[in-house]
Amino acid sequence: MQRRTFSQGLLGMAATASGVSWAQDNWPNRPIKVILPFSAGGTGDAVARALGNDMEKRLGQPMVIENRVGGTGLLGQDMAMRSPPDGYTMVAISISGALSYHSQNRSIDFTKDFAMVGQVYSQYAAVVVNPTTPQTANIRNMRDLVAYAKANPGKINYASQGSGSIGHLTMERIKQIAGIDVVHVPYRGAAPAYNDLLAGHIQMMSTSLGAMPYISAGKMRALGMAGTTRSSLLPDCPTFIEQGIDLVAGSWYGFAMPAGTPPAIVQRLARELQVSVAKPEIADSLRKQGVDPEFLPGPEYAARANGDFRRWGEVIRERGIKTD
Repeated sequence: MQRRTFSQGLLGMAATASGVSWAQDNWPNRPIKVILPFSAGGTGDAVARALGNDMEKRLGQPMVIENRVGGTGLLGQDMAMRSPPDGYTMVAISISGALSYHSQNRSIDFTKDFAMVGQVYSQYAAVVVNPTTPQTANIRNMRDLVAYAKANPGKINYASQGSGSIGHLTMERIKQIAGIDVVHVPYRGAAPAYNDLLAGHIQMMSTSLGAMPYISAGKMRALGMAGTTRSSLLPDCPTFIEQGIDLVAGSWYGFAMPAGTPPAIVQRLARELQVSVAKPEIADSLRKQGVDPEFLPGPEYAARANGDFRRWGEVIRERGIKTD
């Protein structure tokens, strides 16, 4: 009996293994769902659709976009985390989605809790001002800002896309490093913050280069960029580091799959993502969205996500920030 049971077990394991192998060899044989934890029409949505349209030509199956909004990314991310790891579910994860776990005091390890496919772009923060308000009319760079803020504590208000957003955290870190006092005014997203900045109700904001149309039109003035090098989108704007503020900050965006997804499938999707991001027409479409195409493979993407989760978590705790 023991020998028969053992033999049956071996046969069952062999059948399971061959079934998994067949499923991987036959992948994909149905549409791939791509969960976007944000609303349609924004930068992340446009990027996912451009990449999906390109990748599905080579994969031979549709990539079906599903916008699942809620919890600053948590709703969609949790839905993906609970999905079967069969290679037919992807999810977009941005820095905002990574930091959203702090709002529920949840820990996350992107090397274990997801199978990270790859990062597709970086979007370094810029500090911009309204060039017409009395406080900021003569401020042209970060050194001017620091000098004015030190001489006039509390006289400049800055907007953010919400408490705990990367724009909020970037400004709080600048306040720490430079020893200045500027007042935070949180908004529900970029659009209302931009409206009040353009109207002069507030004077300053840390934002992405999604603000490029306003910068190009002279309605906003960029004081500095938070990248390690100058952005190709704004090459005349110096980095914070060039101006004596030792800070690199910004957002990133990429794709992941449920933990346990077969590595061969994750690696295939990573290769397809890299091919798409490298195409000139795709790269140009990303730049038009105000982002810099930058592919990172899964392990590097996971390391970046974990590093930012820890780093900005320290700022959240030190500054007593209540995240949305």
